[in-house]
Amino acid sequence: MRYLTILSLSLILFACNNSASVSEAELTTDIDSVSYALGVNIGSSLLQQGAGDLDFELMLAAAERAYAGDTAMLMSAQQANVYLSEFFKRKQREATMKTLEEGRAFLEENKQRPGVVTTASGLQYEVLSSGSGISPVMGDSVTFHYTGSFINGEIFETSIGREPAKSKIGGLMRGWNEALQLMKEGDKWKLYIPSELAYGSMSGGVIPPNSTLIFEVELIAAKK
Repeated sequence: MRYLTILSLSLILFACNNSASVSEAELTTDIDSVSYALGVNIGSSLLQQGAGDLDFELMLAAAERAYAGDTAMLMSAQQANVYLSEFFKRKQREATMKTLEEGRAFLEENKQRPGVVTTASGLQYEVLSSGSGISPVMGDSVTFHYTGSFINGEIFETSIGREPAKSKIGGLMRGWNEALQLMKEGDKWKLYIPSELAYGSMSGGVIPPNSTLIFEVELIAAKK
């Protein structure tokens, strides 16, 4: 398991170099470099998993005793693995719930803005510019440009600067399927898609579970 891997790497790191203050200037051997690289790997992994504040002195002390084969520790390797697994699962649940709550609060405030329309499903949109072409229906092929971002404004994907995206209505997330049938060719809209109309509790690549998503969409063409 990934948690056991992190623990094993910690043991290797301690065995290779028991100094916690190695600087780049001291990376003069392969052992120095691999020790430092493992430290970067472990720290980055723990950060990504949301471990929070850690007592590294305690962690390294436990690593030293485990590496020495001490059988009188407070946890066995198996117990440590189970604890870490449950700990990170709990952290992930807390993070996804926070994402969900922040998205709902954003949408609640956003729907009060002038020009924002909220549909029965909870989809929100605002018209940036209007076209005069046809409106596609379920199953139609559509060509469009888009830019996707999180509610904090961070862009996670865009088609701008490359060829427009192409798809069929019905093969996209629910919020997109609904919005595109409301649009006309030439329209440019900004969509605010609740998590339940996007990826829900699943993650989508760089998109965390329960994320409310924002898209600027320009519908270029639609055809049967």
